[in-house]
Amino acid sequence: RLEKLDRCLRTFCETHRGKLDYEIIVSLDGGPHAEETKSIAEKYSAKFVHLKENSGCGYANNAGILAASAQSDLVAVVNDDVWFEEASCVRLCEILCSNPRIGIVGARLLYPDGLVQHAGLDARILHIGRGLPGNHPLACESRDVVAVTSALMVFSKRLLSQTRGFDTRYRMG
Repeated sequence: RLEKLDRCLRTFCETHRGKLDYEIIVSLDGGPHAEETKSIAEKYSAKFVHLKENSGCGYANNAGILAASAQSDLVAVVNDDVWFEEASCVRLCEILCSNPRIGIVGARLLYPDGLVQHAGLDARILHIGRGLPGNHPLACESRDVVAVTSALMVFSKRLLSQTRGFDTRYRMG
């Protein structure tokens, strides 16, 4: 997914440069394209972590976070198929820092056609707003949810250390 990774990093840097102090870690969980992935990471001054075999997203996320040298307590986990049209991580960090009771903040994700893919999960474990227009009030309001998408989430390293990191038994989906 080299093209997706390149688009993810390019759009993140374009939208967040000068608005957020950040360090980018690219964690490759196995796969045959290590050199190409490393080259893309270097293009955006990102640190590259290559895990020799696919051990699941929990393990890869933990490895990437451990490789970070940034002093910030905030961590954003972003999948390679996410791209940014605005500096949304700035807003996610502001929300997280606004209230010590908030442990994790997730993003509203839109499909390429502008419809909602994900805006959190409700108590019935249903996607809030799925299929609605991206600007629908239900998809745009901040709220407490049961879960957020791991495609784009922000949380504190402190919280992660209290929970001993991502569960490495969790593979995907």
